[in-house]
Amino acid sequence: MQGSGIFSRDAESRRAQAMKFLAQAIGQTSSNAEAALMSFSAVINAGLDHPLVEFMVGALSSELDQPDGALRYLPAATKRVDVGLGALVGLGLAYAKKGQTGDAFAQLFAAVKQFDLQLAKDQPEYQDRLAEAYESLEEAQLRAPAEQLEALVPSLTNFLTGVGW
Repeated sequence: MQGSGIFSRDAESRRAQAMKFLAQAIGQTSSNAEAALMSFSAVINAGLDHPLVEFMVGALSSELDQPDGALRYLPAATKRVDVGLGALVGLGLAYAKKGQTGDAFAQLFAAVKQFDLQLAKDQPEYQDRLAEAYESLEEAQLRAPAEQLEALVPSLTNFLTGVGW
């Protein structure tokens, strides 16, 4: 029985360490993005693997011009109602930074679609029509030449990030 006590103390110690790192990360988020990224990464390394923590690592990676980190951690948050839209935008920006135009377009387009569908959430009849319209547009755009997608990515990025509003 002594072994199970050691195991539970170890698990408790890892959880306490993760919570300590989480508190540090939250406190650093607005003032020091690099330190916050290191602290949120430490939270994951300490065993608290949660989609919101992964979102923060991905978002901070994107902010710090580290697209590989964004691409690694943001997918876990794309299905969440609270941060999914931001995760899709972050993925689109990361793919664009890496020169992967088709992937950037797909993520940014998915973000616009999700945004529109959220606006119509209380009107199911419009949601169905919007979803159908977006499916048609998406199919057409995915067959479009790369040059056309390259022209659309900056426009979608500006729209989603508020540049030029």
